Amino acid sequence: ILDTPRSGGWDLKRFVKTHRDPDGIRRYIDGYTPLGVDKTFMPISTSNIKVEERAPILYKEKIVLATVGADAHVVGINLIKEAIEQAGYEVIFLRGMNLPETVAEIVAETKAKAIDVSNLLGMGVELFPRVDKRLKELGIRDEVVFVAGGRIAEKEEEHEMFEKKMEKEGTDFLGVDGFFGPGTKAEDFVKWLNEKLGNS
Repeated sequence: ILDTPRSGGWDLKRFVKTHRDPDGIRRYIDGYTPLGVDKTFMPISTSNIKVEERAPILYKEKIVLATVGADAHVVGINLIKEAIEQAGYEVIFLRGMNLPETVAEIVAETKAKAIDVSNLLGMGVELFPRVDKRLKELGIRDEVVFVAGGRIAEKEEEHEMFEKKMEKEGTDFLGVDGFFGPGTKAEDFVKWLNEKLGNS
């Protein structure tokens, strides 16, 4: 099952690091194979690789990050991930193209206290409420800070209309506690998150 660094679920990928070797094949870095799996079953890179130390975890709250829907754009959410980790949180990063319901279920499974989902394809108005609905079905919505980013609608004029609606009415119609669109500074997001989690 785990013959490539891209296989396995989120729980096996935690803390995984890989390197593309000179032959073009991506392999695991020794010491950073999937948790709980014997490294003798993993393709390990023979390259001499220096791995930067992770920022220490300072807070007990775990944060789940993911893009939802058929969206593989992870550049923005990667920047948020790095900022949250540097701030001292443990991040469970699901990368791109996740079902909204699956993301909510992983929040429940990991007992995470915050969730940040993104969609840059303009499907936020349909996808974000599905995460909210599943969190409620699981009985954990009141225990979780739920924030979203990206684009709410595909067309620019529709996105702007929804942004104006948020300014007047808040973010309840999206099912989120906060929304951060394109161009948000990572430090502003981290400050907001710290305040919501009581770590400011």
